[in-house]
Amino acid sequence: METLTATDKYLDLFEQKRKEISKGDPQFMKELREEAIASFRQSGFPVRKEERYKYTHLEPVFDEELNFDFHPRDIRFDDSELFRCDVPLLDAHVLTVLNGFFHHPGGPALSELDNGIIYGSLKEAIHTHPGLVEKYLGKNAQTDDEPFVALNTAFSQDGIFLYVPKGVQMEKPIQIIHLLLSDKNQMVQHRNLFVLEKNAAAQVIVCDHTLSLLTCFSPIR
Repeated sequence: METLTATDKYLDLFEQKRKEISKGDPQFMKELREEAIASFRQSGFPVRKEERYKYTHLEPVFDEELNFDFHPRDIRFDDSELFRCDVPLLDAHVLTVLNGFFHHPGGPALSELDNGIIYGSLKEAIHTHPGLVEKYLGKNAQTDDEPFVALNTAFSQDGIFLYVPKGVQMEKPIQIIHLLLSDKNQMVQHRNLFVLEKNAAAQVIVCDHTLSLLTCFSPIR
């Protein structure tokens, strides 16, 4: 019986879940995913004989069975009960990402301010502002020879989107709280896209908090 490599397992998973992963995607996202998985198929996971990963032993991580969530879990909680920021008197727009999905119970998936600033769910932005997302997504994070970028581009379902128009200064910072909460070993593939046009300014604070003692792998913020 042939043993599948870690690369083969994720390629097979994409083939099995392709329709579910890309359900509702505009055409540009489907094409971006296909280009990414083709790049990942060519490169595979890095091994220690590659200079950049000479001292990074990744094989044990990917030998484990890591669970993927293709839909957000229905987990209800109060952010303040699970995470407490150590920055005193921080006044910020707080955005929570739970297991790779924007968590906004009772709130909007995407907020748009009078000055043109947009922030919230990347998944929502893909559907409501497809032209804006297409213009920037994947332009700096290239998938060629970057297997983790390729894997993330192929599988990512959600994340944070921030857009600040030309010349606009965002008054309050954005605080992004990445929470990992799972009863299984977890592979999380969220994607953040920050777009600041010329002479725009914003402050972004990223806080990572793991609530699970199991293996959780999240290669890209």
